[in-house]
Amino acid sequence: MAPLRATCGCVFLVLLVVASGCGSRVPGPGRVMPSLAASGTPSLGSIRGYGELRGISCPGADGCMAVGWSAAAAGARSPLLLRWAGGSWQVLDGPGLLGSAELAAVSCWNGQGCLAVGVREAARTQAVLAETWDGTSWRLTGPVQPPGAATARFYGVWCRAARSCMAVGDYAQRSGRVFSLAEVWSGNRWRVLTVPSPSAGISAVLDAVWCADAMCLAVGKYTPHSGPCTCRILAEGWNGGRWEILSTPEPVGPRLWSALQAISCTSVTVCLAVGTAQSTTLGSTPIAEQWQSGTWRVVPIPNLIRMLGGDLDGVSCAGRVGCLAVGSVLGSGPIAARWDGARWQDLSVPSSVPETLNAVSCAAGSCIAVGSINDARQPYPRPLTVRWGSS
Repeated sequence: MAPLRATCGCVFLVLLVVASGCGSRVPGPGRVMPSLAASGTPSLGSIRGYGELRGISCPGADGCMAVGWSAAAAGARSPLLLRWAGGSWQVLDGPGLLGSAELAAVSCWNGQGCLAVGVREAARTQAVLAETWDGTSWRLTGPVQPPGAATARFYGVWCRAARSCMAVGDYAQRSGRVFSLAEVWSGNRWRVLTVPSPSAGISAVLDAVWCADAMCLAVGKYTPHSGPCTCRILAEGWNGGRWEILSTPEPVGPRLWSALQAISCTSVTVCLAVGTAQSTTLGSTPIAEQWQSGTWRVVPIPNLIRMLGGDLDGVSCAGRVGCLAVGSVLGSGPIAARWDGARWQDLSVPSSVPETLNAVSCAAGSCIAVGSINDARQPYPRPLTVRWGSS
């Protein structure tokens, strides 16, 4: 199965970016977040020999759902579903699927209801995948393949309630052109929405979405012309009736490409999106932009020297404009930082082997991030979860 992430045609580290920032608060500016610590990810055993976690949603401090993929050493990938409850992780059974399948993101509206999305591969094509959790079991929901699509994939999802979810991704026509994808889940059926593409773009992708009331914000990237390393930032807004492209500033300085890969909000008017940009002088560096009162602005990230070669791949915002962002630096392991609305604070991420952090979710002052362990002594990645909090 092809990697579950559209790239800009460059050779760079790309990690899945999904934001599932459910929760109530993070510590205030005067309280230092402790270092991350392992949270006891269960062994997948001999049947599921390796895998990766790509999305997480924590509707409360005592419960989270994490998703990704797992596989035996020589087998097809299958959805990986983990539940955090009572201080430990539990591997959950999912519905049986033919062919290879991966989950990219999950959103839970409470401890008894979640929607997870991704991609499945069968008959040598890719189709959107969605599964729902009812507190007891996971089942397929059967999302709609966009008209004229040769392939389609979901990358992000956000649910306001059991009957109100928005999933985003992309789809490709047989001509090779790639378009942004958005579908609404009403609790019993899927509906494909019309999503505009930049007039100068030859491809467009929505990687992550956040919703409140009747409004949604989605971020991603588009390619303005053919050739490698040409991605530009894309942001779109849903007003309950239609999607429209939003104006976004590009990071300062000479850039080969840039992309926003995750978004989380504290309200319909205040959001933080994170991603990565490729510079002609500094290489790959993390970037961030803030949505406030209808306008996007660049949020400078200090200490870029330490983060050279890195991405910010997940973000979770809660409380009074407090956001936690996670990612990875090529060759150096995971990174984490906190934005309090005025400044960034580095968080210690102890790591003895190369690790990636793909997503994070916070609730009641504690957060869990998920990703993978990429130890050179092991032939395949293994799932990783880390947890930190205010006490």
